[in-house]
Amino acid sequence: MKKISSKQLEELVQWWVLNNAIVKNFSFSSFKEAIEFVNQIAQIAEEHHHHPEIKIDYKSVEISLTTKDCGEITDKDFVLAQEIDILSKKM
Repeated sequence: MKKISSKQLEELVQWWVLNNAIVKNFSFSSFKEAIEFVNQIAQIAEEHHHHPEIKIDYKSVEISLTTKDCGEITDKDFVLAQEIDILSKKM
């Protein structure tokens, strides 16, 4: 696994680095919409065999990505973050 580059980090809009992870908050108009988003993330994560930490608080969802095997942010996190961003634009 390749560690994420600073250029890749710059490409991720509104993601920030926290404790060797990339993190982003998403807001929704309802709890149901937030849960639907999380369920779709679960499907994507399964396809990638890479699972984020997910925190749900009523109408907001916080996603945290890190590659636990190596304790760093890697290309796996970058790719999943991009897919999550694409998904969020469809919601």
